[in-house]
Amino acid sequence: MTLLLSNDDVDRLLTMEDVLGSLESAYCELGEGTALNTLRVDLLVRGPKPNSVYGFKTMSGSVPGAGVAGVRLNSDIVHWPEIGRSQRRVKIPSAPGNRYVGLVLLFSTHTGEPLAIFPDGCLQRLRVGATNGLGAKYLAREDASVVALFGSGWQAAAQLMAMCAVRKIEKIRVFSPTAANRKAFAEEMEKTLKVEVRAVDGAEQAVKGSHIVAAATNSVDPVLMPQWIEPGMHLVPPRDRSAWPGARELRRHRPLAHSRQRRAGGFGGRPLRRHEDGRASRAARGAAQAPGRLHPELHGTADDLRGGPASGVLRHARDSRDHARRGEEPQPLLGIRDGRGHEPGVPDEPGGSG
Repeated sequence: MTLLLSNDDVDRLLTMEDVLGSLESAYCELGEGTALNTLRVDLLVRGPKPNSVYGFKTMSGSVPGAGVAGVRLNSDIVHWPEIGRSQRRVKIPSAPGNRYVGLVLLFSTHTGEPLAIFPDGCLQRLRVGATNGLGAKYLAREDASVVALFGSGWQAAAQLMAMCAVRKIEKIRVFSPTAANRKAFAEEMEKTLKVEVRAVDGAEQAVKGSHIVAAATNSVDPVLMPQWIEPGMHLVPPRDRSAWPGARELRRHRPLAHSRQRRAGGFGGRPLRRHEDGRASRAARGAAQAPGRLHPELHGTADDLRGGPASGVLRHARDSRDHARRGEEPQPLLGIRDGRGHEPGVPDEPGGSG
């Protein structure tokens, strides 16, 4: 029998610990070559609203150890408005009932039957948080206890749940542009996580003295300045790296992506004109990327973490912790991010930095 689940069902049934365990097993199989992912494919055409893009996205994979294969698809309309003097990437809930459209279809690798069909909303939120949580598990200082978070929107809570699941977090500082949003978010998360969560008035104030700096923002403008990065910090960048330090600054650190695979896609028809929205045009055009290639700045991927090409990164992480204990200055570690390496593209999660 095929299960038809709602977002509420998924939210009620799955915990962050469940997702962390499943993802870690899947990444191990991916590293061993038994699990497989296809390229993510984005088909992009001019959207129905001014300066918007319609995107049809598909991605699929199989984890034989779990006996499943799945495909995720999204049908989205995206635009890039100015909000609070910052440009944001915002999905437009255009389906009936002001809904987003994203589905996961899960199949059995033993019988071929469809096992479940459900929306991707709550699951992808947990998956994004858990992916970054795995990065912190393997790369952050073992004594990491202070987290800085950019954002108070849809993705932000899952980031904090994941960090608290893999490290003994004692203090969290949250910054987002809207004071009321960050204050309400901090109060809610303090009750949920039973740790101190404080809304702060500036980004630098959030970052200073933190051990983990995470971003759950849809801003395409910079939110982290390279001069704020301190020795031994674990950095969790947003998907749109234009909001993060550039390649020149990152060469001093140890960046990882969550997978070697990148994306394929195309923009149908004429590209958006620069005077309509230069940034949107750049993000929308995309380009087919060759799979199996690491960006030259990357030091490894999540599927390498249990051995293989990135094992040296784990040694570096342990060395950084040793340096920190001795009062020396380790290099910051740029953690695993949920993205496809360093190429531009259209992110897939609603919500934002608040």
